[in-house]
Amino acid sequence: MSTTSNQNRLGTGGVPWNQDAEALFRVKPISEIRNVEATTRKQIQDKSEELRSWSDIATAI
Repeated sequence: MSTTSNQNRLGTGGVPWNQDAEALFRVKPISEIRNVEATTRKQIQDKSEELRSWSDIATAI
């Protein structure tokens, strides 16, 4: 994807993703952003493990 198309991509609420991120850093403390990031990464890891388990079950059948 080109830089131009990346800049034009919309995030939540129809706002370009880079402006949305900039606004987040203006209104939220870094510690809160890091906590949300850690929680999100943990959820991703948990879902990946769950998917792997289901894949193992499906393969065994």
